[in-house]
Amino acid sequence: MEKEVHHISERNKKLREEFRKAISNAEKVRAAEKEALMRIDLVEDEAESSKRAVKILEQLEEAKAVNLELETELKRLKVQSDQWRKAAEVASTILTSGNDGRNVLTFFCLAPNVVVP
Repeated sequence: MEKEVHHISERNKKLREEFRKAISNAEKVRAAEKEALMRIDLVEDEAESSKRAVKILEQLEEAKAVNLELETELKRLKVQSDQWRKAAEVASTILTSGNDGRNVLTFFCLAPNVVVP
């Protein structure tokens, strides 16, 4: 009987040690899982930041395209404005030349590229 008690006692010690190791391993697994979850959160945050950066870059490209269109329109309006200014100068010269308006018809014949709205 004493042998059996000793054997059971030894078996008990081994089981306790295995249990402690199992708990230690479980704690390590929990810690690794927690670290993995934190890394996943970081990766998700980085992915979200990347998405925002891509969206901002797309908006920047769209703004550049609109800016280019506006610059083109501004150049066209500047050319048109210069044409109108030149036409106005010529008209002013003709009207103040003292020829009783006889040169007005000549002006429109000599400046066929001037567009009258």
